[in-house]
Formats: sequence, structure tokens, C-alpha cells
Amino acid sequence: MSLSDTFGFSRQALGRHDLRIGFEVRREIYTVRLKTATHRGVMTINSLADFLLGRPAGPIETGGNGTDFSNIETILFGNGLVFRDLLAADEAVFVADDWKIHPRLTFNLGLRYEVLGNLSDKRGVISNFELRRYQTPPIGGVTSTGLVQPSNTEFPLPGVPLVSNTLTDGEDRNNLAPRFGFAYKPFHERNTLVRGGYGIFYDRLASRPLIQSLGGRSAPWFRQYQLSGTSNANSSLQNPFPVPPALSDFPIPFELPDPLSGRPPLNLMFLYPGIRSPYIQQYSLNIQHAFGADLLLEVGYVGSKGTRLEELRDFNQSLLASASHPINGITTNSPKNARDRVPYIGFSPIGLLGTMTDGTSNYNSLQASITKRLGRGLQFLGAYTYGKCLSTVNTNSGTGDNVDVFTSGAQNNYNIRGDGYGPANFDRAQRFVLSSVYSFPAVRGHHVLEKLLGGWLASGVITVQSGLPFSITDSLGASLYGLNGSRASFAPGTTIDSALVSGPIESRLARYFNTAAFARAPLVAAGGQTSDGFPVAEPGTVFGNTGRNILRGPGQRNFDAALTKRVGIRERGSAEFRAEFFNAFNNVNFAIPHADIANPDFGIIDRTSSSPSVIQFALKLYF
Repeated sequence: MSLSDTFGFSRQALGRHDLRIGFEVRREIYTVRLKTATHRGVMTINSLADFLLGRPAGPIETGGNGTDFSNIETILFGNGLVFRDLLAADEAVFVADDWKIHPRLTFNLGLRYEVLGNLSDKRGVISNFELRRYQTPPIGGVTSTGLVQPSNTEFPLPGVPLVSNTLTDGEDRNNLAPRFGFAYKPFHERNTLVRGGYGIFYDRLASRPLIQSLGGRSAPWFRQYQLSGTSNANSSLQNPFPVPPALSDFPIPFELPDPLSGRPPLNLMFLYPGIRSPYIQQYSLNIQHAFGADLLLEVGYVGSKGTRLEELRDFNQSLLASASHPINGITTNSPKNARDRVPYIGFSPIGLLGTMTDGTSNYNSLQASITKRLGRGLQFLGAYTYGKCLSTVNTNSGTGDNVDVFTSGAQNNYNIRGDGYGPANFDRAQRFVLSSVYSFPAVRGHHVLEKLLGGWLASGVITVQSGLPFSITDSLGASLYGLNGSRASFAPGTTIDSALVSGPIESRLARYFNTAAFARAPLVAAGGQTSDGFPVAEPGTVFGNTGRNILRGPGQRNFDAALTKRVGIRERGSAEFRAEFFNAFNNVNFAIPHADIANPDFGIIDRTSSSPSVIQFALKLYF
């Protein structure tokens, strides 16, 4: 539901000004069911023999399969409250003025103030974990300290603090957004125009990560079981899953275990209570020139800077210990004790992910376009961009070193800016797009020829662009920090230039870049020390020294085309025939190479990033 209004004052009342004042109030309601495949259960069975047998572990005489493992390799199962009635309220006021100072100079001035409300739930079926309330679990025991619920919850848990309905410290009320633009015609008799502008634009946080961070698929509202190996010994085809709690039992608070309790550490997402509204500053300056009545050339600079961007980061990466700097009583380091060297005991080193608003981005580009308005049956738009986008945030490009939405681009979560700032996953250095439409001239003559040859329309889109960036990774790196990998290192004496290989893409599929330019993440031997002087008791790896997204994948080319013909049928009807050609020339666009140095296919391209040529026909009748 939204309510808005704008009051305008014309130039007649204010001279050279065109003033507008307005407000906007929005109340958004999301009724969602959290999609999950685990409420029915998922099983993994390795072979047909295991499927036919389908027995639990144990002696054959008691119904087992005679081994220590079930024939069901893994199970994934969950149960809980999955419906949400989410609410958010936004409010804004603004003033804008178009001020025509001179017949050849106009200013566009504006100021907007808005409050973007945080999400709440109608029944209070959300929760959060607050780091500031965390307390270490008792020795050999468990704790739920840190769990909070909204004050409007219909399911309060004993001893759990109630906080604001949004589980945050409040809305950001500093969202003041000035905007400025101008248009200047420097020459009286020439069709040249100079335009420029600057503006600040605020945005609300994305709903999907917020829902996940507010207990959408975790305790206390949801319980998931993921078992394998000996922990899944009781699973059989007859009874593959453990008995879940009844829906009436929820909410069930999580329990953070002490390492001596014998229970595995937890994984949890949370929302930082002090989140702020993300905003972006946009600025541009360009020159436009018209050639005749139907051709426009535009060349200019376009840039932006993102601040307080949404970012999901790991808060429990293991810390390095020493005798002078013990961590939880530990004075040396190994991959095995990484779980015990975390800042927040009870969570795994990769299991405490918090949604923050501390990401940043920077975009600069040179853009040029030429536009032909419809004339003599032809119109087209050609656009070229040469630019670069740097960011600390990973967004989903479909490829790259990390495709999770809004995750941190850093390998070291305690150095986000220094380690995670680099080309964004979606960054393309150059991009050219040409779209056109051509209407064939009418055919005069015999009635049948007019019907067959007249009325055809051809259209097409040509896209040529640089490849996406990617990082060189090592899935066995950073084991001393309890992580599941890091970036790789440069080999001694090499640089990024050493990794580049020239030649056609087809000749480099087996070795897209110089794989010898890279080495595994550094391994510290038992009894040795890390580069910053921390002792190592058992062999383990640290972070590699390559940067984020330092190489680029193959460029891409594509041409889509269509032929359309419309024929009248009597007085009120018509038929439209359409033939569409996607990737008409069947260009092969290769994906990025395997970039994990621990992978035997390191440096090899064995995938494509686009579909082969597709042709489709359609016939529509209008009446």
C-alpha cells in the first residue's frame, strides 16, 4: 500500500522556477513461505546395491547391513515454522526545482529526505543473535546467551531478551539526499548540449539475506539435520530420517556448545543491529551533439560510489595464538585446534555470518553512444562503455571466486578493505551493444506480391564484451584459520604479467593462463612459525598473496536477430509471423577456466557460458 502526492508551482507563479514539493508513504507487506527442500527430506545413496539393500548399520541378524555405516550415505532433513508476514514502512518528502537561469542554461535542483523502515514480522516470528550479549558456554555445557526476540512475538522463550520489533537499534534517520543537474547549450546556433549532474540515492536492504539473517532457516524457528558417516548409522530406507520436533514445539532455542561437551559447533546467520541505509553517489558529465534531425552523438563520463553496502562476512575466523597472546588458553596453532581458537566458542570458524552495512564500491567509466531516430525505415542505438568497477562485496555474476550474494570479497575477514577490495565479479572492462530495427519498404504491384513481400520488419542486437574477472584460489589454503580455502600465491619471481598468455582462445583451452606463475598457499611446517611469528604445532596453510579477481576470462560475442511480418485479415483482424534467431551465428563463448590450484584441471577451460544457436517461430492472431 502506498500514498503519495506532489504539489507543483509553475513558472507563471515563480518566474523562471518550476517548483515541486511532495511526499510519499509506503507500507509493504510480504507474506512468504520460506522455500526449502528439507521438509520432505533428501537422501544420497551411492550405488544401486545400497538402494536395494537400504539397511542401517549394525549386525545382519538385527536388521543391519553388517557394517558400521548405513546404506544411506547422507540425509538432509528439516522442520519448523516457515511462514512469515513481514512488514516494512517507508516515508519520504522531497522538493525539486527546475531553474531556467538563461535560455541556454537550466539547473535542476532537488533535496529528498527518507526513512526506510527495517523489516518486522506481524507475529514476531523472527529472531537474531547479538554479539554484544554473547557469553562463553560453561565448561562441558551449552548456552543460548545472545539470542533475542522481537517485543511483539507471540512465541516468547523463557529467559530470552525482547528487543525492538525489527531486532535493530532503530531506523537510519540520516538519509538526506541532495541532487543537482544542469543543461547548458554553449553555442547559440549549433546543436550541442553539455549535461552534468550529481545525486545521492538511498536504498533498503535486500529482503532475502535479511530473512535468512533473522532466523528464517535456523533456530529457534527451524531445525535442520544433515548427517553422514557414523552419525547417520541408524538411517534406512524404511526410516531414513530422525523424528523431528512437532511444529507446536517451536520455537526451540539454539544451544551453543563448549568443545568439551562433545557436541558439534553451530552455524548461524545474524543481522548486525546497527545497520544503516546503503546509499550510492552518482555523477556524470557528457556532451551531446545532434547531426541533422535524427542522429545524436553522446560522449561522457559516468561514475558512482557505493557506501554502507550490504555485506555478509564471517565473524568467527580462527585467531592465531602464541604464549604471549593465548586464545582461549591455547598457545600454539594447528588445523585441528582451529575450532578452539575462535572468538565466539560454540560456532564453527565459518559458522557465524553477519549481515553488515560496511561494504563499498567505486565505478568510473567513459561512455559513448550514437542514436538514430526512426527515418527511412531505419532506427538504431549503438553504445560503448570503457569502465571499471571496484568493490569489497561479491555479487552473483554466475562465475568467479564466490557467487554467493553480497558476501565479502576478502579471504581474511579481519582485513575486508585491504584484502577484499578489487574488481567486482560482474565487472566488464569494455562493452559494445548495437541494436537496430529496419522496416522494409512497401512493395507496390500485384495484390499477392504486396501481401508476401511487404510489411516485413528486421531487428537485431549485437553484443561484444570483455570477460569477467576471477581469482586464483587454493581450496586447501588457510587451514590454520579454520577456513575452507583461500587465494593462491604467486610463484617466486612472478607477477600478474607473468600469468598472461597471448593467442586465440581456442589455442589456450588447455592452458588459458600461465599456471606456473602461481603456487599453493604457503604451508607452515610443524615447529615453524607464520610470517608474523605465531608458532605452529602441526603442518597447516595460511593465506595466499594473490589479489582478488586479478585475471579475466574470455570475452563474449553474440548476435540475436528477428524477422517479423504482420498481415491484415479483413477489417478488424491481423496475423503476426515472427522468426527469432538467438546466437544467430552460433558463436562459442567460453566460460572462465578452473581457477583452483588444487584442482587437476587448473587453468583448463572445459565449459561454455552461452547456449548454442536457437531458432524459434511464432504465429499470433489478433482479433
